[in-house]
Amino acid sequence: MHESVQVDMRSHQVKSGDVYILSSDGLSGMVNDDMIAQIASNAKSLERAVAELVDAANRNGGTDNVTTLLLQCLAA
Repeated sequence: MHESVQVDMRSHQVKSGDVYILSSDGLSGMVNDDMIAQIASNAKSLERAVAELVDAANRNGGTDNVTTLLLQCLAA
């Protein structure tokens, strides 16, 4: 634990259909960015994408808890 944290922030134009992935390092430490994007893009639903992402992290070692949330913008 630290008394302060450094936060990276970016801004961009949100478009309808955009999907945002919020995850712990249990996902990002086990699955590379390209594979995360591929799984999220090819899944039939956001729920299925979450399940597949967690499964991929566990198959790749699963050394940490995996928390993953996908959000889709329906209107911009």
